[in-house]
Amino acid sequence: MSRLETGAAAEPLDAPWPAEHLEVLGRCPACASPSRTLLFEGLSDRIFRAAPGRWTLWRCSGCGAAYLDPRPDLAGIGLAYRTYYTHGGTAPRDVFAAGGGLRRAVKRLRHHAHYNAAFGYALRPAAPLARWVAPLSAAARAQAGQLIRHLPAPAGPGSRLLDVGCGNGDFLRIARRLGFDVMGLDLDAAAVARARGSGFTVLAGTIEEAALDPESFEHVTLNHVVEHLHDPVGTLRRVLALLRPGGRVWVQTPNLDAEGLKRFGADWRGLEPPRHLTLFDASSLERALCAAGFSRIALLPPKPDGAYFFAESLAIQRGAPVDRSERALRRRIRSEARRADRVARRQPERGECITFVAHRPA
Repeated sequence: MSRLETGAAAEPLDAPWPAEHLEVLGRCPACASPSRTLLFEGLSDRIFRAAPGRWTLWRCSGCGAAYLDPRPDLAGIGLAYRTYYTHGGTAPRDVFAAGGGLRRAVKRLRHHAHYNAAFGYALRPAAPLARWVAPLSAAARAQAGQLIRHLPAPAGPGSRLLDVGCGNGDFLRIARRLGFDVMGLDLDAAAVARARGSGFTVLAGTIEEAALDPESFEHVTLNHVVEHLHDPVGTLRRVLALLRPGGRVWVQTPNLDAEGLKRFGADWRGLEPPRHLTLFDASSLERALCAAGFSRIALLPPKPDGAYFFAESLAIQRGAPVDRSERALRRRIRSEARRADRVARRQPERGECITFVAHRPA
């Protein structure tokens, strides 16, 4: 039985990580290069306060990725997730949900018009002239694309999508509304149960363990998953095998070249030790996708999430509890966050997160 399954209380942060569940790498898990430089040391879990231990983050001189070494091993990593996201609560309302009054109805019409024009959908109701009379701003267009993970309209009935790390199925709900035949995968048993309770087909476990047929999906999405993987390139190869020729993977992950990391250093929200095992910048993630066998690799417009990252990083810096509802911190850091989002719109490789799509060769 793992430490996670015992239900024991979390150890104090100054306690060491259990030695029997610690592994030393000596080389980059993304490209296997032994050449590296020290990025940060003495990192701890100041976000969920679940994981004991102090952690060292190295920057690979070969590919530019960053990784923890030593790090939790696969058998013991569950210890770091005991007070992690619960995947509970009510699904957030999105532009596809019915109701919400006149303001939401107008927003829905505008978004449907944008998706129909930009992504090839035929969503109804829609206001065809909305994209000309009241077009979405650049930030709203970026947010709209992120909401649907830049999915082009399904080629036909039965177009299949797998969401790896699906949680309670929030994105599965959106993808189904867009016309996809959806399936999810998650390690969290409670999240799997909730998603199944909403009528979704969801498998429990890792993608390596899942009984899935090769070449059975047109799309696979990994939203903030790749940074948690012990073998990121190996998992991307598994994704490649699950895609049909010409199929598409969508990946989003915290960005090592983020403006927030430059601003907050070791206090940046995207580091999240020891759950984030490997972090990428645009160049190193593109290299990892290429190494896994993908082609037609493209960096997409970033999600405008400077407010979230800057407010939570400020909380970490001040030793305050990380709480996404803390409006005072968001107001205090708002101008800096907006400036970071503007930089990212011009230079997507500097966003708080990076988003890539890539394809299995046809």
